[in-house]
Amino acid sequence: MNKVILGNVGHGMFIGLLNYSNGRCSYLQIDCASKEETYARFYSILKRVSIAPFPFLLSHFHYDHYSGLTKAYKRHDKFNIDTFYFPRMPKIVGVDTMELLRLTLFFESVYAFTKTGLPIIDLIQLVEDVSFNCGISIHPLSSGDVFSVGGLNFKVIWPPKTISKSESDIQERVIDFIEEFRKFLESNPEIKDIYDELTENINTEEYLEEHSDDRFTDGKFNKGSNIPDCWDTKSEERYRKEMEIKARIEKLIKDLDERTKKLLKSFAERFRKITNSLSLVFFSEDNFILFLGDLENMDIGMVGKELLQSCKTQFDILITPHHGTHWNDVLLNFRFTFALSSNNGSDLNSKVIREFCKISKCSISTHLISEGAHFHHRDTSNVDREFGIFVV
Repeated sequence: MNKVILGNVGHGMFIGLLNYSNGRCSYLQIDCASKEETYARFYSILKRVSIAPFPFLLSHFHYDHYSGLTKAYKRHDKFNIDTFYFPRMPKIVGVDTMELLRLTLFFESVYAFTKTGLPIIDLIQLVEDVSFNCGISIHPLSSGDVFSVGGLNFKVIWPPKTISKSESDIQERVIDFIEEFRKFLESNPEIKDIYDELTENINTEEYLEEHSDDRFTDGKFNKGSNIPDCWDTKSEERYRKEMEIKARIEKLIKDLDERTKKLLKSFAERFRKITNSLSLVFFSEDNFILFLGDLENMDIGMVGKELLQSCKTQFDILITPHHGTHWNDVLLNFRFTFALSSNNGSDLNSKVIREFCKISKCSISTHLISEGAHFHHRDTSNVDREFGIFVV
């Protein structure tokens, strides 16, 4: 038996997947966003499942899919995470994979900084910082990979291991972006200095291959200090460097002229769409769940055609692409019991695609739960109006 918990996190994603088999319960955390007012509830769920080690899967490198981890980091909370899954950067013909990875982490760290004031760029380090496990297993995933949680087996179908022009428009978009952003950095040396400093110490190889990482040293935090008393010298130096970079970023943002700010924002928005296109997509082999990440419309078409070729057209649960706002007509060939969308009920809800009602018996958006909407499907005991949706 399986259960899905879809948290009401506004603009973001928080999914807990439980598998009951052979008298045991196994848990997978998929993304980990959080609103301030719901963090205590999420914390209680993750602490409850922390009785046993559990894996954390990040669908793609966007802050609204890992904001709960930054809140945990600021509060010095820790969980029993033992494995970190995330999308492997594909080899794109004509593109330096390491540069693509650095750009991915840079843009999202700057965006996260505007929300948290924390210059966090290394997401592997962040996951380790909020886990009390040493030696977390690191598993980048791409098309063809498989992973298991308890008795539930998953197959990854996106992102591709390699991308060429003949397969999608991603290659052209990435090449054009990199060329334009390089010119932007050359004409804005202050921003280039920040970019270089933020990305120069990232061990990019860690994001490309499986390994066990034991950099993290556990420790309690001193009262009145943000530095753990058991950190080694290297960790303390990392913290102090982060504070220095924080001050520089704050000054840079304050001093930038409006035209440059708009240009930087435009680059960030363009790159977020590229990152969407590289989201993890996977399904459980028992047809329980299909997860489409934040795929762009064209990418949904490519994934849908691959699923059709594999005769995978019926699932119990669909996690809709990009919070229910992205669509491709290839999805009309599929059927689901539930189509679940996580969105904030304002700007995103007005864009939710109505066709999800056509391909599912019950289409639900998280913001409707807290607003007291009634759902006509089996019993309503699986609905928690404060937090989210519980589906058995």
